[in-house]
Amino acid sequence: DHVLVRYFYEGVVARRQGSLHWNNAFRIFPCRDGYILLSLFQQWETLVEWLEAEGMAEDLTDKEWLDREKRLQQLDHVIEVLERWTKSHTVAELVEKGQLMRFPWAEVTSIPRLVDSPQLKERSFWVEVEHPQSGKKYKFPGALCKLSRSPWRVGSHVPSVGEHNKDIYQELGLSEYEIEALAKEGVI
Repeated sequence: DHVLVRYFYEGVVARRQGSLHWNNAFRIFPCRDGYILLSLFQQWETLVEWLEAEGMAEDLTDKEWLDREKRLQQLDHVIEVLERWTKSHTVAELVEKGQLMRFPWAEVTSIPRLVDSPQLKERSFWVEVEHPQSGKKYKFPGALCKLSRSPWRVGSHVPSVGEHNKDIYQELGLSEYEIEALAKEGVI
């Protein structure tokens, strides 16, 4: 999300850091039933109080951990403690309480959970699109937002295998003659 900004302003080409955000502010942690994206440094004292109330803060209650630079230098330790804690909870437990505490946390949603999301169902987000040749219906993402003056509608059907190949070959610079010749040879 900030890769280009870092490049333009700092001249830094960002490298992958696993599930850790480039600025070390966020990381994906495992829970009992899935994954959650946690902020590592926002509202640090509140987070540590929560861990302490559950007997899982370990040494993070020591005053030295109030220093953000110390936490950055010892990030692996902070992550280990937080990971032990997140694994003792469900995603819903952490997200719900985290939201009450105004933490910018979010569930890392699996595809099945996304498709079954009560919020997306309530918004009628998923739409069924019928394929004109097979008659089979497919579930598609619908409108990202609903506007009263310009309602969203499905623009086209699910493409058949190879339906747009000719268009793609032409975009790649192949002439009609070249496409026909390659088809006759069984290349395409």
